[in-house]
Amino acid sequence: MPNFLVKLRSLLGAATLTVHQRRVAKVVGAHTMKQMQEIAAGGENEFLVDCLLDHRGKSKKELEFLVSWSGYEPEENTWEPYRELKDTIALDEYLEEHEDLKHIIGHP
Repeated sequence: MPNFLVKLRSLLGAATLTVHQRRVAKVVGAHTMKQMQEIAAGGENEFLVDCLLDHRGKSKKELEFLVSWSGYEPEENTWEPYRELKDTIALDEYLEEHEDLKHIIGHP
């Protein structure tokens, strides 16, 4: 491959792309994979939930879930409030294994 062509791996998926080096934007500073994916997504703060790993809190308002994000390393897992996850398949799957939580959030 000539030195003016650059092979890139998408931060948003598994695709690779070969482009001319002039089409590659520089990102200054050290960034985590999560930060780079946010930059690549154009500032959109939507991420794919891989699965829910744990929960904490005793009321619907306090309830948080430990989220494993698709495409991210385990050290980038985060605790997210129920309100941010209430319409996700990952929450439905988690509740299937944790029936005791259904009465807290009023889930059928």
